[in-house]
Amino acid sequence: MEYKRRLVSTYKFQFAIENSKNIYGYISEKIIDCFLSGNIPLYSGCRNINEFIPSQAYVNIDDFKSFSQAYSYIINMTNEEEKSIKKAGIDFLNGPNKKIFDAKYNSTIVVNNIINDFS
Repeated sequence: MEYKRRLVSTYKFQFAIENSKNIYGYISEKIIDCFLSGNIPLYSGCRNINEFIPSQAYVNIDDFKSFSQAYSYIINMTNEEEKSIKKAGIDFLNGPNKKIFDAKYNSTIVVNNIINDFS
């Protein structure tokens, strides 16, 4: 994983395309990997991703009518827009909402629910 992050960190953009699309709440590690690598995620997948991750932190290529439109948007981004998107990703990683993607946090919820079921 560390090798992958070092390699992709040399790129400005990284695709984060989910294996399953349009499943409510299904967000894999792909977009988090982009944030950790310092890339701008080009995301496609979960329709309600913005309920979990701020829309300012990625480019949702599903919002465009065609990949050509998305490509045009991406290549015409200003340096300020790029910096803003990257900052939003870093802010997400450093903020409290990242916890929903943390294994320890989710394990605690599962264990507590099991304990409550037995109580």
